[in-house]
Amino acid sequence: MTTIIAVETPDGVIMGCDSQVTAGYQKSVMEDDKIFMNGEYTLAVAGRLRMLQALRHAQLPAITE
Repeated sequence: MTTIIAVETPDGVIMGCDSQVTAGYQKSVMEDDKIFMNGEYTLAVAGRLRMLQALRHAQLPAITE
């Protein structure tokens, strides 16, 4: 089970996650972070690593106010 946590502080947001990857009964440590930046976005991924790769390299729209 992936654990991702975010805590809002007066100075910003602190995010953290585990690094374990499980495939069937095999467990390993992930080299890529499950929390990453893509442009202006901070993203966190649980589940399939393919989704992490797709979001890491996606061309996301700019954030507008």
